[in-house]
Amino acid sequence: MAHDELIQDALAIKAIDQSVVSAIADGDFESLSSLIKQFRELRVRISARLAASSAVKIANDEAKAVLQGIDAGQRFHADDVISVLEEHAGDLGCLQDLTEKEIDEFGRRLFYNWISHHDYIQDIFKISTLIVGVELPGHLKTYLMEAKNCYAFQQYNAVLALSRTILEASAKDLCFRLKYLDENGAAIIAIDPTVFNQLIGAVASGVLKGRATRIYYRDACPVVHGDRVVTQHEAARIFKETVELIQELYAKHGF
Repeated sequence: MAHDELIQDALAIKAIDQSVVSAIADGDFESLSSLIKQFRELRVRISARLAASSAVKIANDEAKAVLQGIDAGQRFHADDVISVLEEHAGDLGCLQDLTEKEIDEFGRRLFYNWISHHDYIQDIFKISTLIVGVELPGHLKTYLMEAKNCYAFQQYNAVLALSRTILEASAKDLCFRLKYLDENGAAIIAIDPTVFNQLIGAVASGVLKGRATRIYYRDACPVVHGDRVVTQHEAARIFKETVELIQELYAKHGF
């Protein structure tokens, strides 16, 4: 993925959103139509790039914040403008719904030709992408992509099991970056790298640690040990919480 292009698109969509507000304030409805079209094209393109990736390294803090907001489903001013216009015009198409042409295009890029890709594309757009300021280890990105694919394939229990793995792998990566573990994974400080509670305790405290242990032990462990199953909604919610928590942990330590 061309991360520089993703940064440019993120900054561009923020600028266009501000231009939409200005156009309405100035009564410049001739420009508004073009701005809305540009906004929607950027929104879909950014979402497609995020959907195709398990994690992306974004060094620009402003762009990272925009992308994290898009991935979390936050609305722009332009989204509200479009909602109002749709109520009165009805011909713009819902911003959150992909056209058949877009689904076909993304399907060819993201999926295989031996299965219908419409449901896959719709679902993979709903699952979170990890956006941080550093390049993540290959195995961690693999776990993240597997979780996204499991969600799209409706394997929701696997999403929970992988959320647990992703939390542990992220904690180990942070411990390595902070030099709490050596390159072989052995402890440099007094922690047991095989015990999640000690790993997370080395990189988080207070509310952050509490959220991590809740996801790891309360939400994911019963699934891993065969004591319960989860619904689509639960899988999406818990994976989203996992990704948001990991983003906060990396940001807390300057990554």
